[in-house]
Amino acid sequence: MSQSAERLERFAALIVGVGANVQRDQDVEIVGDVAHLPIARAVAEQAYAAGARRVVVDYVDPHVRRSAIVHAPDEALRSAYDYEFKRIEELRDRRAAMIFLTGAPEPHLFDGLDPKRTAARRIELDEVSLAAISSGNIAWTVAPAPNEGWAAAVFGTPDLERLWDAVSIAMWFDQPDPV
Repeated sequence: MSQSAERLERFAALIVGVGANVQRDQDVEIVGDVAHLPIARAVAEQAYAAGARRVVVDYVDPHVRRSAIVHAPDEALRSAYDYEFKRIEELRDRRAAMIFLTGAPEPHLFDGLDPKRTAARRIELDEVSLAAISSGNIAWTVAPAPNEGWAAAVFGTPDLERLWDAVSIAMWFDQPDPV
């Protein structure tokens, strides 16, 4: 196994085992950008290895979001489908774990767009999600997903290894026992 593959496996195990504390027979939802694919896959693998019953990855594509901001009616930017509410309620009822991957691969993608439309939120869905997470019935964590775009925004160059080093220090992942 390569050093980067080993690092990714250890990192995913930390997210699953400590960050979300995934339990046997627990459902897990991973939410991340399409650019987070390698990390999302590693997290899914570790969740199943930890005994997860089912793992679902919900990929977000910021380019689709950008298209909506540019072209969709205002109402569409602020509304949600019934199944989106039901999904959150089911995750709460199943006492699922949610893992949110973060780290914008294209931090300037929304530059120049109408700030009001860019900031438009699906308030009702956000409220249901926050209530479900706050209920204590959903184990959740937010984890960094290093990528070249994020590295370029931080360091001025897409030096992914340098970003991994910085994230590792911030998370104590550079230590033999980060827990």
